[in-house]
Amino acid sequence: MAGTVDLIADLNATKLSWSLVVGVVRLYEFPSQWNENEVFSLEMVLQDVKGDRIHATISKPALEAFRHQIKEHAIYKMQNFIVTTNNGKVRTTPHKYKLSFYTKTEVML
Repeated sequence: MAGTVDLIADLNATKLSWSLVVGVVRLYEFPSQWNENEVFSLEMVLQDVKGDRIHATISKPALEAFRHQIKEHAIYKMQNFIVTTNNGKVRTTPHKYKLSFYTKTEVML
């Protein structure tokens, strides 16, 4: 995972290759609407060195790969994630975009 490090303020959906160094400010499990004992996704608020924050989601297909790897209040280098518009009803950050992890996402403590 060598190369330049991007800032959260610079993130947009026009580029495919981003690399962030961020702290996990908040980490929580979102339950399935059909089975409250099942985790639907892992949700995070990430913060970079400038203090900017962005919401990130790890959905069911990638959940087991990251569930025990990512901890709240730790700092990680992350790359290979999907940047999408943050247009949900509930927004944890004011950032225009949010991140979605998938099986090729790389996370290093």
